[in-house]
Amino acid sequence: MLDLLRNTYDKAEAIKGRKLINLLIVLFIIFLVIGFTLGYFINSRLTKPEQIGSDTEVQEGIIKQPELVTRQGRIIYIGGTGDTIYALLQFDGSELKLRSYDDKLSVAEGLDVSVVGKLTTSPDDNSQILLVDKLIITN
Repeated sequence: MLDLLRNTYDKAEAIKGRKLINLLIVLFIIFLVIGFTLGYFINSRLTKPEQIGSDTEVQEGIIKQPELVTRQGRIIYIGGTGDTIYALLQFDGSELKLRSYDDKLSVAEGLDVSVVGKLTTSPDDNSQILLVDKLIITN
């Protein structure tokens, strides 16, 4: 076994010049064909649509997104807990707690505004909270 390996190594070392270039070109073409063939079969296997098993349930329906609502009033500081430290004092006298993920409520404190956002309920006291997406300052 060792002699066979030594003889093969000696024959490979003896290849020089034009024979070496021809051998490298032939090996390059062979591996190129093998690579394209494997790539074709792997790609064709990956592009087939997946089969849905019988144990998988597909639920039809659309998840309803909360609608954006617009409220008008003056932003006041109420000093509540957590993120709800501002409220909207509406023109009819009612208060609506506000929550925002940036500092737009603190900038517009004390100003008459029109707020646009999604209404949710507080898990603590089941009060309405408006998650503010957009804040428009009015005169």
